[in-house]
Amino acid sequence: RRPGEGTDIAGVRAFAAGDRLHRINWPVSMRVGELHVTATQSDRDTDVMVVLETQFDLGISEGIDGSASSMDTTVRAASSIAEHYLRHGDRVGLLDLGQPLRRVRPGGGRAHLVRLFDVLLDARPSRSSGITATVAMADIPPGALVIMLSPLVGDAAFGRAAALGRADRKSVV
Repeated sequence: RRPGEGTDIAGVRAFAAGDRLHRINWPVSMRVGELHVTATQSDRDTDVMVVLETQFDLGISEGIDGSASSMDTTVRAASSIAEHYLRHGDRVGLLDLGQPLRRVRPGGGRAHLVRLFDVLLDARPSRSSGITATVAMADIPPGALVIMLSPLVGDAAFGRAAALGRADRKSVV
């Protein structure tokens, strides 16, 4: 639980610059003689699954300052997405469809972010058949937001993306 915009009341505190006016607690403010606001707990605690399609790597990787291949872009995007959601109090997991043993269950905190970065550092294109859509769906927690990063090459990639939609998952591809 973190302080922030939400519906669960965390207490009453003195008004500070930047506080929303609709959060002013008038009974307390009148009793004390200065403005106070109702503080709340953030409602953010979603499971976010970052799903990587690593069977193909399009383009040539030329390092940090050079042109980026699709794998470079995927890893950088996954890192940024994971860091964003973890900093806002959500739980983030990782599923690499090209390599079945590279799964990270949803978790939170700084140590979990480091673990995700470690797994992403080892991302490599794999020409194996990878995980089928049915197996991938079993690894995704119910109600999770699914963010699939893929160059969408081949029928298998489209089949996995379509499986997310058929399973009525909240997803972005």
